[in-house]
Amino acid sequence: MTRASVRQVAELAGVSAMTVSPG
Repeated sequence: MTRASVRQVAELAGVSAMTVSPG
């Protein structure tokens, strides 16, 4: 995986966590 891919996955994971977590 390239650094760009790792960063993209991390950002997507962060967005998912924010969306799932209440408030």
